[in-house]
Amino acid sequence: MILALISEAQKAGARLEPACTLVGLSARTIERWREHPDAEDARHGPQRRPGNALSPLEQARVVAVMTSPQYCQVSPKQLVPWLADEGIYLASESTMYRLQRRFELRGRTRTTTRSHVTRSTTVHCATAAASSAGRSTNARATSSPPK
Repeated sequence: MILALISEAQKAGARLEPACTLVGLSARTIERWREHPDAEDARHGPQRRPGNALSPLEQARVVAVMTSPQYCQVSPKQLVPWLADEGIYLASESTMYRLQRRFELRGRTRTTTRSHVTRSTTVHCATAAASSAGRSTNARATSSPPK
């Protein structure tokens, strides 16, 4: 089915790479399928959920805490220690960030407005040529004058 759609798109003038990107496959996968049309689909995705993954109920609890009025303005970096101080562990900081992305709870990143700071400019001006001894003629003498 996918091969037929990709072939049809190519006959209409589409290039292989953009057509594959559109359907979510790599061009190499399509080439492999064309080389062996009778082969099984050999893509390997996750076969099962990891044993330590949060259950839907646990995810809902974490999301409820992150969206509660008490903690809605707090980042997971701050939330995890605060909950730990109360003796509560719901999920790791990275899991909370992952859930925020998945459920689109993260607000847009703040644009920091930078104030313009005017700095004084340093102006260097040469006043005289250096003497043969390597000293500047306008430099103060470091030794005391003869008496």
